[in-house]
Amino acid sequence: MIQILRGVFNAAVDNNLIAKSPVPTKIKSKGVRTKEKTALTADQSKRLLDAVSSTRAYLFCLIALQTGMRRGEICGLMWEDVDLDKQIIHVRHNAVFTSSQTVVSEALKTSAAVRDIPIPPNASGHAEGA
Repeated sequence: MIQILRGVFNAAVDNNLIAKSPVPTKIKSKGVRTKEKTALTADQSKRLLDAVSSTRAYLFCLIALQTGMRRGEICGLMWEDVDLDKQIIHVRHNAVFTSSQTVVSEALKTSAAVRDIPIPPNASGHAEGA
């Protein structure tokens, strides 16, 4: 039931009918609170990048680890959001994943989610070849 409510209210947010969903995001469908997430250690991050070094996932993982951007923010990136000359990523879009489609929208979770992030020096060479 909570998944249906979450879907309805998220659609209302996506269509700018309401500003924020009243359905708590920290509660799973069985009423159990989700566990706090922990960041990867430096060693775990290095092992992840080594594991995906020759795959299409490398740049995605590098951006996520170096900038702290969320999955939807990275997948929602457009070329207009990336300024290679100034070495800045403008977080302005978010990809929303459903069972049937992926929609890129400008509706970010909060106003603080709209931000500019410097492109880390070790990521800029990879971005130019993307």
